[in-house]
Amino acid sequence: AAYSPREPAILDRIERETANLRRAWRWQIEAAEWQAPPQAISYQSRFWLVRGHYAESRLLLHARLAHPALAGRHPARAELLNSLGLTEWQSGEAEAAKTRFEQALADYTALGLRRSAAMTSINLGGLYVDAEDAANAERCLEQGLAWARESSHERALAIGLNNLGTSM
Repeated sequence: AAYSPREPAILDRIERETANLRRAWRWQIEAAEWQAPPQAISYQSRFWLVRGHYAESRLLLHARLAHPALAGRHPARAELLNSLGLTEWQSGEAEAAKTRFEQALADYTALGLRRSAAMTSINLGGLYVDAEDAANAERCLEQGLAWARESSHERALAIGLNNLGTSM
């Protein structure tokens, strides 16, 4: 799983299967219904970030966001927005990342997906930490931490506490 000791081996396997994954995502983009679960988006995006495939990530995340089935609030849309925000943040596009995180957070909260909202709020808080905006950083991090505690999201809790500590 991502963020585990097994992650390097999993990312190596994704690397070996890249051609098949590209075909599968192309099929999904062309399909009438959206079928890919948010977790598949998250794992693919993690691969792109860790391996530095920012251009491909941005291109394919935008293509997926254009899918008609994701025009309204949808868990996959929110995950795509969060993933695109991470890519933009890592690419030095802080304002674009902020917009994506805010959109994802609005979708997750409207859908009642607080566990996912926790990580996105913490991502947004981390962006504010980088911008040295302590007030907004603390607001986003505290909200994300509350949702992380409520949903027992240990990774979000750890990252949020780390970000909160660096914002002070």
